[in-house]
Amino acid sequence: MTPAAVVALCCIAIVAVASTVIGSFGVRFARNTSDFLVASRTVGPTANAGAISGEYLSAASFLGVAGLILKDGPDALWYPVGFTAGYETFTFLAGMIILDNYHRWFADSEPVMKALWVWHQVEEIEHGAVAFEVYKRLYGDQEFYRKWMVLLALVHIASETFKAYAHMARIEGWLRNPFRAISSMTFCGSAGWTMRSTIATRIGWPLC
Repeated sequence: MTPAAVVALCCIAIVAVASTVIGSFGVRFARNTSDFLVASRTVGPTANAGAISGEYLSAASFLGVAGLILKDGPDALWYPVGFTAGYETFTFLAGMIILDNYHRWFADSEPVMKALWVWHQVEEIEHGAVAFEVYKRLYGDQEFYRKWMVLLALVHIASETFKAYAHMARIEGWLRNPFRAISSMTFCGSAGWTMRSTIATRIGWPLC
């Protein structure tokens, strides 16, 4: 192993350990939903912008894709484009669902925040539509892979949503009352049913 590889592995290990430690302590200090989701609103705009940039401009997007193309040639672009098309299917659906219900869900919201949510969901629909069209244009004869990525994205999103919602239910004290706990967890099932209805009535099953 070359010295550069050793340094790279050490850096990866340090980041992994630091992320695990910070995440573990962060969950322990979360006293309510606001603590868990928005860090008690203590994160300033500069740090927040850095976090968002780090999420979108990630090593996976740059080094991972570049490494695939370097190793396997331009055809390797099929993998990230397929995953993007599969994953963005759900941002597309989320945008459609929120736009269909935002008058009811945001009836008592502050107008600026309501407008921001509408703009963001329109943006998400655009992301999903563009990813879908790009994949169809480049790899339309390999539709099975995009559908497989849709399934993997569904499992991932459902798993993370359930874990986050269960944690919020525990922090908020809903689990102390079995009836309230069951009632609160029905959100996950209703969200899935809403998504199914949107696919069937507004988009059509061929998208997925």
